[in-house]
Amino acid sequence: MYSYKQLTDPNSINMIKKAHGKFLIPLIVSMVSMVNIILALLFYFATKDMFLKTSYPIYILLALIVLQIILGVTIYGKYINKVVIDLKKSHGELEINFNEKGLTIKKNETLIEISWEGIKEVRIYDGYIIFVSKNSCVLNRIMTFDGFNVERDVIIYDIEKYKEVRWYYNEF
Repeated sequence: MYSYKQLTDPNSINMIKKAHGKFLIPLIVSMVSMVNIILALLFYFATKDMFLKTSYPIYILLALIVLQIILGVTIYGKYINKVVIDLKKSHGELEINFNEKGLTIKKNETLIEISWEGIKEVRIYDGYIIFVSKNSCVLNRIMTFDGFNVERDVIIYDIEKYKEVRWYYNEF
């Protein structure tokens, strides 16, 4: 079992904030793009006769696309602000264990178990580790290596016994 304490210094918060951004921006862009394509097709088929006679539907479609982009940026900004506010709160110390079943986190007499089947991938960067959820393909947990009571290599070795890790060397 390892103890982990989330550091609240500006460098750690900035690192986690950038990690969320690096992971979420492509996800938001792909979702907005898919919705735009679907909207364009639906709008085209709904106004097929008008589409050929006037250019107003094109302007309406472009306005919808711009509104979706603004909405995506707003949602991303609100989410990042929520993450930063949550990181600035003191969470105390967590006890983390990696075993055959998965990841076990003990916090204030509460036990959280995340199975290895529920984790899509484990990403290792220079300063932090990311556990990506399989069901929603979003970040499940980001932990900085500075917050652990042991060296980074010990944690990575322990995780590699149970789950394959992916290394990402390009730091921000």
